Amino acid sequence: MNTPQRQRILLIEDDEVFAEECSQLLCGFGYEVHLTDTTVRLEELITFEVFDIILLDQFVGEHNSITLIQRIRRIFDGALIIISNNTEIVDQIIALESGADDFIQKLQPSREIVARIRSVMRRISLAMDDGRSACTKTDAERFPDKAAWQMSHLRRTLTAPNGAELKLSSAEFDLLAFLVSKRDQPVSRADISNAVFRRPLRGRKDRMADILVSRLRRSLLPYLDIGNPIRSVRGKGYVCVDFEIIQNDRPLHEP
Repeated sequence: MNTPQRQRILLIEDDEVFAEECSQLLCGFGYEVHLTDTTVRLEELITFEVFDIILLDQFVGEHNSITLIQRIRRIFDGALIIISNNTEIVDQIIALESGADDFIQKLQPSREIVARIRSVMRRISLAMDDGRSACTKTDAERFPDKAAWQMSHLRRTLTAPNGAELKLSSAEFDLLAFLVSKRDQPVSRADISNAVFRRPLRGRKDRMADILVSRLRRSLLPYLDIGNPIRSVRGKGYVCVDFEIIQNDRPLHEP
């Protein structure tokens, strides 16, 4: 029986005392906490790491983090919670309307903070269940091959033939979906940059696509019986081959 993976929290907080206390609290309740005291390179961090929850201090340094919410939401669809000493109702409304799931006061009792986090996660889980129930007949139902890889665009999950659900980052999932959609067709680093990062390649020294391909390969490797299906094509880029996958629901748009 597989042991459930602990939910990962990215805590962005520059108050060392609160950050330490909050980290200990959350770890005590079974969460895995990654702590950073800056929003510099935040988008890169959440693109290449897998987090279930982001706890974002409203004021990091001299910056109001509420202004980052919409940018974060372009690449992160997990729980996003603002934490603050600020009691201004207007700021809370702006944060929620910008895409935050909750706005938590730091001065609240520690158990209430944990309860609010759990409440957000329950709401997200219920919304995913409702979405699954609303789906029409799936590929998995039409082709009930339990030994196949299965991809859900709605849940943004990938399930291995042995039933294990891989924890892919948002960018890894988008890359795999793109490569599968172009199966047996070589795609360039520029193609990947446009499809996954939504930006053009930034010159020859831009290695973001290569780094992401390497990360995806490592994520798939433990579940493969033969060679990795993501192959390098000299002078052209990468190609996905010999990787049969059932798509349990169709993407609303191409990645």
